[in-house]
Amino acid sequence: MLILIILQRALIWDAAKYIPSKFVVLPILFVWVLTIYKYFSEERISLLMKSFNELPKGTRQFWAVMSLVFFVLPMILIAIVGWGPRPQF
Repeated sequence: MLILIILQRALIWDAAKYIPSKFVVLPILFVWVLTIYKYFSEERISLLMKSFNELPKGTRQFWAVMSLVFFVLPMILIAIVGWGPRPQF
């Protein structure tokens, strides 16, 4: 989403104009969620948690901060880029 907004603002190119309906995203979203659900079984989650807990405390804190940055930063950038007058197509 961030990439599409930046392309729309910087290059004055509207990707939404080429999509026949906004509901085209729903099947893609469904497949994505189903894939994630199947990939992260309880066995895999417990294995990941075990390996994460074996890391040193500094490394765990680093990954905690990085996960917050990569979760919050795109939302902030979308809000910043999304403000302002919309280009006319």
